[in-house]
Amino acid sequence: MSRRYSKWILLAVAGLVVLVLTLRLGAWPLAQPSPAASSLLTPPASPEPQKSTTSTQPKITWSEKQVEVILSPAESAPKSLTFASSLDFTDAVIEAAPEIAGFLTIQPSTFANVPANQPQQVMVNFAIPSTAALGTFEGTIRVRTGSQTLPATLKVVVNVWARVTNSQAGAEFKVPSLGDETTVEMSQTANGDLVLDFQLRDRNAGEFFSVFVLGVHNNPSHLSLRDWFEQTVDRNHILLDTETFREQTLANGLPALLLERPVPVEYGDQNGPVQEGFLMSPSSDRVVSIIQSQENKLFTLGYSQEQVIELLKVILGTVRFQ
Repeated sequence: MSRRYSKWILLAVAGLVVLVLTLRLGAWPLAQPSPAASSLLTPPASPEPQKSTTSTQPKITWSEKQVEVILSPAESAPKSLTFASSLDFTDAVIEAAPEIAGFLTIQPSTFANVPANQPQQVMVNFAIPSTAALGTFEGTIRVRTGSQTLPATLKVVVNVWARVTNSQAGAEFKVPSLGDETTVEMSQTANGDLVLDFQLRDRNAGEFFSVFVLGVHNNPSHLSLRDWFEQTVDRNHILLDTETFREQTLANGLPALLLERPVPVEYGDQNGPVQEGFLMSPSSDRVVSIIQSQENKLFTLGYSQEQVIELLKVILGTVRFQ
């Protein structure tokens, strides 16, 4: 075979190879983009509109977290309150829940407009009907617009307690419903102090037992409560120095020294059992003390020792002087 002929054969084979490769390459699919490249090629989806987290409902804030009163049948007392709204709204109605509606009235009870963050004053007049049963009644005062009650409501506790008056002591106090029959036995000490022994009838035994004792002590020198306490109860300054008793202002607005800690061993019984509290009269001529009875049968009514002590402090805070 001549060289010339061989050259043509080689050229033909090379051309055939190129043709085959070209055809095969044309049949291959395009390379797929990587995920990262795909995200760049694909237009981003439109973001979903976010829901507004801002509430269109006004929220009410009261000047007090809770209101609690202790009154006797046929007694009344006013209470001034304010509330504010987080948003403007109209046609506000202020009303009491049915559980306490019979014990109070609210003035004003409607507001045409309530601007945001501006305190609105209302007067709540508590008035206990003379026929009201003793007990504790809980409910709320709420602000309403239309049929919608706005958060938050104000909790109200109405304690209807019995009133005990002693003309010789020139004082009165209140007690919760402890039983059907109660009595107060009064006696007088050698120095002229009065002892009021509050007693409850034991149905099973058919006799009265002592619950607590109020002492009405004379203070002719008009000493301050602290000075009187140091001269008559705490001569060695143990109770005050250890903060066993602490000064407080009670619900009746009068200053008091209340037992807050166990009596130190070093105090002993210098003047007999230590009372739970001492209260100074507005004219500083008398001091009223209160102490639980040694019989302490209130546990039969479900009271723990701690609850008895707290109850006596509350009773002391109901003392009024005539």
